[in-house]
Amino acid sequence: MRRLKRAFAFPLALLFLLSLAPFTTLAAGENYTIKVNKPAVGLTYGAWQIFEPSASPPGQYVLTSNFASFDYDHDGNISTDPLGAADDALMLWLADPARTADDVKALMDALITAIGDGSITADETETGSAAGVEFTGLDAGYWLVAWVDSGVIQPADSYLVTLSAQTVDGTDTLEINPKFEVPEVSKEVSNDTDSWNASTAAWESETDASVGDTLHFRITATVPNLTNMLAAIDNPSTFGYKYVITDTLTNLTYVDSSLAITYDDGLSSVEISETANDFADDNEYKLEISSGVITVTFNPGYILGLSQEGGVTADTDLGEFIVIYEATLAAAAIDATPQMHGSNSAFITFGNNPLDDGGTDDTPSADTTIFTYGFDVFKYESITASKTPLAGAVFSLYSDSSLTEPIEFYEETGYYRPVIGTEAAAALISPAGG
Repeated sequence: MRRLKRAFAFPLALLFLLSLAPFTTLAAGENYTIKVNKPAVGLTYGAWQIFEPSASPPGQYVLTSNFASFDYDHDGNISTDPLGAADDALMLWLADPARTADDVKALMDALITAIGDGSITADETETGSAAGVEFTGLDAGYWLVAWVDSGVIQPADSYLVTLSAQTVDGTDTLEINPKFEVPEVSKEVSNDTDSWNASTAAWESETDASVGDTLHFRITATVPNLTNMLAAIDNPSTFGYKYVITDTLTNLTYVDSSLAITYDDGLSSVEISETANDFADDNEYKLEISSGVITVTFNPGYILGLSQEGGVTADTDLGEFIVIYEATLAAAAIDATPQMHGSNSAFITFGNNPLDDGGTDDTPSADTTIFTYGFDVFKYESITASKTPLAGAVFSLYSDSSLTEPIEFYEETGYYRPVIGTEAAAALISPAGG
């Protein structure tokens, strides 16, 4: 579970404005550390130094060399006052009490865009772990810290911080405690067929199956603690918080009415109910299935309510949703490349900003893969050195050595595959080449 502060939402922008005022508080020197608590484990975080203290004249700010070519029209006159040509003018503009949160957000959005296209490399990168993320040996100045996914900066998990004698305690470490939580999602498949039970089944990220086999899939999605977000919302009862699980099936066919969702808080597990009418009946989620895409949209009031239960504080770890459904490996898996397979991929779309109930981000996807295989059967007349092909031979294959359980096949162009559902079984007949 990760906590985040929406990049450059009002409180952060205001902090940035205030921190710019005392120009003389920054002193150069690689003495500082930035630590992000409760980051996303396994994901990459980067740190970019945007502004640094000027050696001459002292007390001024200048862009670092990484941002020297970045232009920003902060006052509507890009031809005479681009960011890269007038650092001091920009800093005075930012420090002006007339600046608004929207002014600063616009600047930071432009910086994120410049970084996100890959042209500006992070000064430091670290991988998230349970112990946190630490960037050490940093110089004083203004730093952007952000989660980077496939080279693209993720605004939902981005922070602008000031490193100076006034903002860092006696340990020279500035700790970031993100304000809001980001859900995490995992995906697993089970090919257990005998007396299947969710609690005892073997769950894996990939498995093998035959075309026509029905498998169980499990999505585990953590529930974000929104205590701090609720405190920032003017009217929680009307806030349209987003929490949507999207699962895309490839070469798999969903089994109708097989999906069920439970909420597990670590003490008990309770199945929650589906609605078909946009939460008018206060049920917990709405299920939509179209063209191989499963969409589970949770009731905003229900999600917010989990953080409002008695005893829940900002430090409480809430439970998780367990989504289980069945799907059948489709015949299209045979034509998949580079290897015959089916797959599915799930992610969560979640609200990321208490000031904007339309603001969302997506988690990284969690995937499963189901492999299937083919083989050739060669029929010949007798056990001789020539092994003459036997054309037109009708034969059967069995799943047991006692030859009591024949496998039924459906004939496609050029091959046979297992029967799916009520398809009519075809006789196995060897071609001219045996």
